[in-house]
Amino acid sequence: MKYIIFIIIFISNIGLGSAQNLVPNGDFEDYKECPNHYFISDYLYEWFRPSRGTPDYFNECSRNEFGVPKNYTGVSDAHSGKGYVGAFLAATNIKYKLDNKTTQPGEFNSREILGVKLREPLNKHQLYCVKLFV
Repeated sequence: MKYIIFIIIFISNIGLGSAQNLVPNGDFEDYKECPNHYFISDYLYEWFRPSRGTPDYFNECSRNEFGVPKNYTGVSDAHSGKGYVGAFLAATNIKYKLDNKTTQPGEFNSREILGVKLREPLNKHQLYCVKLFV
């Protein structure tokens, strides 16, 4: 049996109870150019990939498999604006082409991570509210 979890993450807000947004470009609308391949750090200001995983950026301006609402993962509108990101949070027991070699089920385990430097450091013992649209 194949186990694939693919979640499109719409991040709207990470902040304090006072609604201060600590995440720069949290709506993924500030981009360098329209996406045409897998690396978010090539397209989004502030965001990076801290591992070998390749989280994806999708935007209405893209005329290929990284468009919105239709892209290689299916059809999904942006929660707000024109763009969103997607990542495999866990993928196991699937065939996948990696470095020009097709893996066999069980050989490939993947997690895609995206990161951003917060506008301010988090404070110890402070309660924070995190909102994601999945």
